Amino acid sequence: MKRPKGFARFLKLANSYVKDPQKRSHMLSAVKEYARNKQPLIQNFKDDIATLVSLLKDWHKGRYTKVPMHTILLAVAALLYFLSPLDAIPDFMGALGFTDDAAVIFFVLKTIQNEINHYRDWKSGA
Repeated sequence: MKRPKGFARFLKLANSYVKDPQKRSHMLSAVKEYARNKQPLIQNFKDDIATLVSLLKDWHKGRYTKVPMHTILLAVAALLYFLSPLDAIPDFMGALGFTDDAAVIFFVLKTIQNEINHYRDWKSGA
């Protein structure tokens, strides 16, 4: 699957969030709040956002550490993309403005599918 247009910029930015626990914590809170406020517009991918937030929160708190750093970087970059109001299709355009966000989230989940499956198994206690 091809990397979405404009995603590379967020992947570079993700490094600083991965290295800074305080920045990471603020970002996770911002994503939860933004998703709550945009809930009607993100119905089709809100569970996917929740999965990435949950993974990052468990990693951030040291509860789930068996995850490659590349997975963490991709998850952070996807959530930063989601938070950005000025990405490929600006979010102020309503539901249309979130189609690129959904594509990025889908791309990341497909790219890290094996790690997501391991995480879900761990989360369910399997």
